[in-house]
Amino acid sequence: MKILKKGMNAKGNKRMWDEYYSNSLVEQDFDRLVKKNKLDHPYAREVFAACKKGDRTLEFGCGKGTMSALLAMHRHAKPTLVDFSPTAIRYAKKLFHRAGVKGRFEVCDFTKMPFPDESFDLAYGKGVLEHVPGYETGMRRGLKEIRRVLKPGGRVVFTVPNSWRPDGNRFFMRALKADYIQYDFSVAQAERICEELGFVVEKKFGDGVFYITPGELIRFFKVDKLVGKRLPLVENKELRAEARANSSPLWRANQKYFVFLNWLNKKVVPPAELGLMFGLRIRKPEE
Repeated sequence: MKILKKGMNAKGNKRMWDEYYSNSLVEQDFDRLVKKNKLDHPYAREVFAACKKGDRTLEFGCGKGTMSALLAMHRHAKPTLVDFSPTAIRYAKKLFHRAGVKGRFEVCDFTKMPFPDESFDLAYGKGVLEHVPGYETGMRRGLKEIRRVLKPGGRVVFTVPNSWRPDGNRFFMRALKADYIQYDFSVAQAERICEELGFVVEKKFGDGVFYITPGELIRFFKVDKLVGKRLPLVENKELRAEARANSSPLWRANQKYFVFLNWLNKKVVPPAELGLMFGLRIRKPEE
């Protein structure tokens, strides 16, 4: 099922992500994700399992680049990170510097990358393919380009929103004014697209961690009012930027439900068909 947000486009996405990354805190992410080697969701565990020591890796739609930083630190990977947001790439560079690891960084559209054929052993992207304009055509375009730069026998790990989700209903999403997501897919749909492009589907998995903005939770639960003072956390620019991405009364009213889902999903990993998001691990056949 397609859930294109009315009026949403690549430029709108870019503005939102630029704002988000410009307000992110490197030290906070380093401590929370990199320093603690945080692998508390299925996507991260699948990427780690697919990465061999010294692999040349590609993170498409890298965002903050934490996954690649972890691979560089613990798998001695040689990562390349791409994102169409210059702000995201600047942030990822800072995070790599803080982690003491090296990588290659490119500001580009990952559907048209400036790399030679068969350059990488592993490619990965969390919640990226749903933002490519064109729905199924967009997913095909992105995966086709990734296949081009992948070595024979190389693997891809990715996640996308699952169309079964209660929040995956297009009317529900429009009522929420949720701009951060553009399309969703069924598991069978994504498998079919991958197989049509010549990939072998090795594994499918549920990734149940739902995107919840801390800023919205704070506002919903009125934490600052409960404690009788303004909290430094509330003043965090990153949280304010996140809150602006999804700010409607209906969205805030549903946060309590998704807090419970987040807790539950960390305890029980759902099958792919039942995940709030789902992922595939696919392989480019040896030629």
